[in-house]
Amino acid sequence: MYYIDLEKPLDKRIKFDNQRKAAKEIGITPETLSRILNAKVGATKIMAYCITKHYNKDAEILDYFVKEGE
Repeated sequence: MYYIDLEKPLDKRIKFDNQRKAAKEIGITPETLSRILNAKVGATKIMAYCITKHYNKDAEILDYFVKEGE
């Protein structure tokens, strides 16, 4: 699972201007996106990839997430 890297400063973390719109475009509920961005739940690799690329097309998953477990 991939979790948002809470060690990064707030200005270096993923923050969408319109989180509801971003969630719809990614294909998840706004509540799920909120839980992922607040590190309440982890994301699969593909979900972390989708969130990362939606936020910054040039970024890599590990720019915003940390991998835990297998």
